[in-house]
Amino acid sequence: MHVKGGFSGSPVWDNELGAAVGMMVAAQPVREAQQAFVLRTRTLLKEVPELAPYVSPATPFRGLSTFQEDDADVFFGRDDDIERVVTALRGDQLTITVYGPSGCGKSSLALAGVVPRMRRDGYQILQLNATRFASLRSALATELFEISRSEPHGPPRAQNADQVEAWLANLGLADTVHRALGSSADRLLVVLDQAEALLEGSEAVAEELAGLLFSELPRDGLRVLITLRADFMDAALNHARFGSALNRGVTVPLTPMSRDQLAEVISEPVKRIPAVEYDPGLERRILDDAGGEPGIIRGRDDGGNGDKLPGQPYPGPLPPPTPDGGPGVPNPPKVA
Repeated sequence: MHVKGGFSGSPVWDNELGAAVGMMVAAQPVREAQQAFVLRTRTLLKEVPELAPYVSPATPFRGLSTFQEDDADVFFGRDDDIERVVTALRGDQLTITVYGPSGCGKSSLALAGVVPRMRRDGYQILQLNATRFASLRSALATELFEISRSEPHGPPRAQNADQVEAWLANLGLADTVHRALGSSADRLLVVLDQAEALLEGSEAVAEELAGLLFSELPRDGLRVLITLRADFMDAALNHARFGSALNRGVTVPLTPMSRDQLAEVISEPVKRIPAVEYDPGLERRILDDAGGEPGIIRGRDDGGNGDKLPGQPYPGPLPPPTPDGGPGVPNPPKVA
C-alpha cells in the first residue's frame, strides 16, 4: 500500500475488531506517496517488550479472587445456578441459603451472578461478609446507616449507626429497614456471605444471627441470601433456631463446576476482548489440566504453593482454572 508522508508510525485500526492491530511503517524515503507495510502488534511486542503494559488489555480473569458485582460481565459458567437462586428469591420465602463445598464459587455466584440480577429488579443491596465483623447487628446497622446517608431524598432518618443498632435490637430487621430507609426500601436484599464464620463463634453470635435474620415472617420486598459452606450444614441444622429457619426457607446446593462449565469460564471472557485470542490448543490444554471430573483440580509443583495468577509467566504445566470461576491462565492470551 501507499501512504502520505507523516503516516509512518501510525496505528492500524481494524473496524471489525474495534482495536489497533499493528503499526504503519514506511518502506521508502519520505515523498508524496510512500510504499508502506504493517507491523503486527505481536511483532512489535516481540521487538520492544517494554510496550506490553501499554498495549496488552487488562486480563478478564480474577485468579483466586472472589468475583464482585462489577465483574458480572466476565462471570461465566453459572447461568443455570444464578437462575435457580433468583427464582427462589422471587418466591415467597424470606431466606435463601446457597451451600456447597469450600471454593466452589458460592460468593462469586451471589455477588457477581445474583446481586446484579436483583438490582435490575429494583432491589437495594445490603452486603455483609461474616468474616469481617464480630457483631452482625453492628454490621447491619452500619450498612443501613450508610445506605440512608446516600439516599437522594432528604436528610438521613437516623442520626448515627448506634441509633440504627438500637432499632434493630428493639424492632427487628424489617421494621428497622422501613424506619431507616422509608419507601426507598420497598425492595431490599440482604446478602450474608460466608455465614459459617458466625457459626464458628460463640452461641451468642449464632443466636444473634438467628434472631436478626430468621425471626421475621416472609414479607414482600425483603429477602435474605446466605452463603454457607457445606461442612457447616450439620451445625446449622442442629442449631435450634438456625435449623428451623433453614427448614422453613429455601436451600440451594452448589456443586463444583463441570467440564462444560469450566470450558465456558475459560473461553468466554477472552471473546469479549478485541483482537485477543488464545494460542492454538491452549484452551483445551487448560481444560485438560483442570481434570476430567467435576470439581477436580490437579495441583502442580512449581517450587512454591502453586498460586500463580493470570499474567504471571512461569515454566512448566499450566495452572488449572480456579473453582471460583476464573482460570489461572499463566500468560495472557495473545494479542492479534
